[in-house]
Amino acid sequence: RSLLLRACLKKYDKSNLHLNAALEIIKVICDACPESLRKENKNGCLPLHIAARDSALEIVKLLLEKYPEAVRHANNKGILPIQAAAAWGGKSPEFCRVLIESYPGSERITGAKGSQLLHLACLCNTVNTVEYLYKLHPDAINVADARGYPIDFAIAGLKIRDSPMTAVNVVKLLLECNSKMALQELNGRSLLLRA
Repeated sequence: RSLLLRACLKKYDKSNLHLNAALEIIKVICDACPESLRKENKNGCLPLHIAARDSALEIVKLLLEKYPEAVRHANNKGILPIQAAAAWGGKSPEFCRVLIESYPGSERITGAKGSQLLHLACLCNTVNTVEYLYKLHPDAINVADARGYPIDFAIAGLKIRDSPMTAVNVVKLLLECNSKMALQELNGRSLLLRA
């Protein structure tokens, strides 16, 4: 891994002192070695992919400023930074907002298995992120990929979330947005049977 990738992998505590120091370190690395912004890890991820899922928002903004084209770079699995942000994104809708502003139209991107950003957010992200992405692309709530609708992803999130209540709150939000989702069938099975 490059030095820049390793710096982006760090979990920075949210204190201004640590974050400011981290930003300065990343700026120094980018200025000393601009090609490090284009250096992929073994999975084809650029520093922006890593920062979009794990770092502070300020680091994402800095990387976008230094190498804006990174927002359109897919890794070896076809995952764009916006998809990483939707799935994990520091658990804040701001990660998605910044990346979508840098790549207009990316809120409608479909992944390799047919999932959209809303599917990814329903699985792992916050209620606020799910609500933000729903408002950007409300039709996504009725799109099923190979594994189900966004609400199926929210239910699956019960098993992987730190707080299972977040999954419950995401399901509530989705049903408030479209109560008819409770009647959607997938492979002949109702939502209640899938839960």
